[in-house]
Amino acid sequence: MPSLQLLGSRLKHLTTQSLFVRGLIPIESNPVLRLLNSLSLQPQQIYFIWSKFAIDSIYLLEELINNNKDTVCDIGLEECAPSHLFTDQLVSPVVSHLTSLRLWNNCKSSHYAITDTTTFALSKAIAEGVPVETIDLATCSITNHSVIAAILAWTMCPRSDLSISLSHCPLIDREALHEELIAQEIFLKEDRVRLNGYTLTLFC
Repeated sequence: MPSLQLLGSRLKHLTTQSLFVRGLIPIESNPVLRLLNSLSLQPQQIYFIWSKFAIDSIYLLEELINNNKDTVCDIGLEECAPSHLFTDQLVSPVVSHLTSLRLWNNCKSSHYAITDTTTFALSKAIAEGVPVETIDLATCSITNHSVIAAILAWTMCPRSDLSISLSHCPLIDREALHEELIAQEIFLKEDRVRLNGYTLTLFC
């Protein structure tokens, strides 16, 4: 196999749909992220799974997303650590045009430091016509208020199916969330509501 630099130069005529990194370990994180930042891949998706980052490499991950902010519309972190260092700042360069945000872990490690700042920004994007399809958040510090804002924004003018999945988010009160939706005359049937040919699904 050629080096990544050589591969990148040979494939300049192609677009990178998905930059998928699996099994990164802390000692690798700095050199790998520096290498990725040196390439012009312009991916639509950036997804890391089972990856552990050195603390001083987080800024390189933020730089990777910022460098590709014009093309990235899908971000995923699955079982990545140290999760408490992944903050709203990480996704802020692209949150206004994200169609998919997936932050997942099994709750055995620390929580992701994603807050209402991100979910309110996604709500604004939905209201402005961005076809957001997936908001999948686990162990994030978000509240009912920002989730309701996202759902209300979608009901105003749905442009895509939207799946919202909230797992082990300590500030989410499922019962109160459903009561507030009913108060807003949003009635979920089997965790779904259909409007104008599109479906919103809520799992929490």
